[in-house]
Amino acid sequence: MSTLSLAAIVADNARRRPDKEALVQGELRLTFGEVWDQVRTRAAALVERLGVRPGDRVALMAPNTVDFPLAYYAILAAGGVVVPVHLLLSAREVEHVLRDSGVKLLLCHPSQAADGTAAAAAVADRVTGLGDGGELDVLAEETAPIRVYAARAADDPAVIFHTGGTTGVPKGAVLSHLNLVMNATVDAFDCNEYRPDDIVLGSLPLFHAFGQTTSLNAVWRAGKTLVLLPCFDAAAALDVMAREKVTVFHGVPTMYIHLLAAAETAERLPRLRIAVSGGASLPVTVLERFQSLFGSPVYEGYGLSETSPAATVNQP
Repeated sequence: MSTLSLAAIVADNARRRPDKEALVQGELRLTFGEVWDQVRTRAAALVERLGVRPGDRVALMAPNTVDFPLAYYAILAAGGVVVPVHLLLSAREVEHVLRDSGVKLLLCHPSQAADGTAAAAAVADRVTGLGDGGELDVLAEETAPIRVYAARAADDPAVIFHTGGTTGVPKGAVLSHLNLVMNATVDAFDCNEYRPDDIVLGSLPLFHAFGQTTSLNAVWRAGKTLVLLPCFDAAAALDVMAREKVTVFHGVPTMYIHLLAAAETAERLPRLRIAVSGGASLPVTVLERFQSLFGSPVYEGYGLSETSPAATVNQP
């Protein structure tokens, strides 16, 4: 039986480029080696202290902080299935997602504790906190790291995205390790010109399929640096991109519109090499104005959760 794990994306970088800067959030900077070390200790805590077994559904409810990718790959490394929870859902909607997925454990960031804990009380066996001082971090510090990630079959589930579709309550789109690894690989090496020194702004929500593949899995599949912005604000995004010398931006049309408005009063603007837009059609006037200000054409893409999610994108 062939085996494959989405966790290999981080493990491979830790082996090939352990000292390369992988993750930036504010003053915090982690190399790929450091990211993988933290993923392995969290995976060990999930297995040895929280009882996660291969195939178990583990919900993840967190904003774009370092806690999301560390927990995300830890679940995968432990052999679990990630169930990302949309942060704008009500407690009742969160409960539906957890119940529909058969979630055993919810990993919840403190900022989401109110809705997450209330929803999970009737569904999940346990709720574990993320972040500095959170239970998962504490358990990880007390647990020896796993040596290798859990082997999974290529067609085993890796992530379950809940999508509303056109009618009814959200339904779970079950994506395999092969689905997500291949989508990230094509995105990283075929859709746009690959440069290992690129720096990418992670402002798309990582709990969403677009952000998760394009701004996380594909970025690290290509060995690039990811700069996280916990909550999108156009002025803050321009400042972070200029300060960190960001070269790649991914966004939805409303983000591009807000960036153009904020650019009118910004002290300095980043010079981008690649910009990608998805989620809706981008007005031509916005596209042209963005290119003139930031130096990069905007490549529009289309996809849906069931296609992991990128299906097609304009190319250079």
